[in-house]
Amino acid sequence: MLGTAGYQFNQFFATEVDAASYHPTVDTNITRIYQPATVVKGIIPLMGNFSLYGKVGVAENMYRYNDNESSYNKIQPLVGLGAAYSVTQTFELTLLAQSTFGHYNNNDNDPTQRGWNGLSFVDVGLNFYF
Repeated sequence: MLGTAGYQFNQFFATEVDAASYHPTVDTNITRIYQPATVVKGIIPLMGNFSLYGKVGVAENMYRYNDNESSYNKIQPLVGLGAAYSVTQTFELTLLAQSTFGHYNNNDNDPTQRGWNGLSFVDVGLNFYF
């Protein structure tokens, strides 16, 4: 699940604050990851109502474990790539693939391990502009 609030300065640039919550899809003792983030978004308008965008920023990944008592927080770089289709001037459908670097390591089940192990999540969403 992803929630976003932000400001689009023009057709090419926006800044956003995101809040994501998801379950890891790998065999791990981490039961949930919360990910508040601050990002800048570059937008490339395409033909018709389509556009592509990229996001870069910083996220605080909060890992929660099976015992519900222990956790681990880590501030990490975030990247994302997406596509959007504008249905109207105020309503947009989106597809986003997003990940952080320094993500937990699948082999060790340890969030302190460095490196990139694939996507954090893929999101299909709706944007409303006012």
